Parts: sequence; C-alpha cells; structure tokens
Amino acid sequence: VPAEKLQNETDAKLDDEIYEEDLDIEFEVHLPEEYAEEENEPVYATVGEVPFKESVNPSAREQAKLSAAQEANDD
Repeated sequence: VPAEKLQNETDAKLDDEIYEEDLDIEFEVHLPEEYAEEENEPVYATVGEVPFKESVNPSAREQAKLSAAQEANDD
C-alpha cells in the first residue's frame, strides 16, 4: 500500500513500527494481470503484518538495523 494512502487513513508512524500495528484498514488495489481474478478489476486487501524472514545476505539497511538493535541490547 502506498505510504500516502496509509497516511490518509491512519496516524501510525511510517517507519518499521508500521509492520507491528494492528491496522484493520481495507484498500482497493490493482494486481498485475497474472494475479488478478478479473482483468482491470481491483481487489480488496487489508494491511497486515509482513512475514519476512531474515535475509541470508542482509542489505546495508538490514545490517544497519541489526547493528542498532544489537547496540541497544548491549546497553
């Protein structure tokens, strides 16, 4: 969901904490044709927790986040 849509619908922070929010908001979205039930017709989606797994090869952003978390735990 584009950030501006979330900002219009909720006051949740648009940072990593957004994934921990229980946002019961439904959006009308258009899927790529290969995933759409009907061509050019929107589907309804609810914002939910992202079930990401840790990367085997973390990006610079992921490495920075891991380092910050580790430093916070060391204090």
